[in-house]
Order: sequence, then C-alpha cells, then structure tokens
Amino acid sequence: MYIDFLFFTINEYTMFFFCLIANDLNLPSQCHSYSVIQDESRNINDIGSNACDTMFLSAPTWVRFVSQSSTTELPTSPTNPNQCGTQVTGWYAGILPTIAQTINNGQVCFSWGTNNCQWSNTISVTNCGSFYVYQLTVPPVCSARYCTVVAKSFVTVKNSILSVHDRSNQDLF
Repeated sequence: MYIDFLFFTINEYTMFFFCLIANDLNLPSQCHSYSVIQDESRNINDIGSNACDTMFLSAPTWVRFVSQSSTTELPTSPTNPNQCGTQVTGWYAGILPTIAQTINNGQVCFSWGTNNCQWSNTISVTNCGSFYVYQLTVPPVCSARYCTVVAKSFVTVKNSILSVHDRSNQDLF
C-alpha cells in the first residue's frame, strides 16, 4: 500500500489536505526507497553561506526533499547565487515528469555571478504520484548545493485514477 499526504494552499486563508492511497500503483523502487533531506537552509529564501553537497560523493543517491510543513522540490527557474545556504545555487533546468511512474533525465544548472548556468550536471527525476524523487550526484564545485522551493501541488496518477493540478492555483480537482 502506498500512502502519501499532500497539503496545498488556494489562497492565504484556505489550505487543503489530500491523502492519496493507492494499492495498484506499481511505482518504481526509488519511490519507496530514498533518502529524505529536511534542511530549511536549502530554501531559496535563505541566505547564502559556504555549504557544499558532499553527501553525494560516493554514488548517485535518490532523495526526496521535505520541510517541516510541506514537500519541497528543486526550483525550475534560475536561482540567484548566494542563497539557500551556499554560494553556488542549483536549480532544475529540465522538464519534470507529469505522469506517475515516469522518469525524466534533465540538467541541473548551478548559478554563479551573472551566469545562471555556470556549471551543470545531469540528474534523473521520478514522479512518485504526489512528490518527486531526484537521483543526485555531487555538484561540479564545492560551495554548490541543490536548492529547494515549496512544492506546488500536483497529483497525476497513471490511468486517470486521480488528477489534481495547481501550478498556478487553477484546475484543482
């Protein structure tokens, strides 16, 4: 059985709670076996520092980003340097998979100075139904790390079991 919880805000006063329970989803193994990274300093609104993502030195690792109150994900637009606890900030420049059970490969760009893609590496992203997991490798330079933003609500389940989208507070249910 697969159970996941999804919180999202429609406006500043209304918060929805959604629980996805699915017995018949044949999700890839990385949707059940991943490392959780809960680090508030990764948020793009946090100040910069000198943190490096050295945890990925040994091998590519499947990770899910979370915060104390929600699921987080890699930003999908350029980040500014000197934020999210580091100097060189990582953001996903690829296309996120929109269907559960699918995997996309894409590029993570690392912003430095005035170049929003000074360095890059290739990662894999899996749609696990109500969250993403990322297969990450060590960034190309130290003082670089993967940044996060609060996840925009989405649930897309294969075979149209359920579809909830809110990338711009629209098309809910």
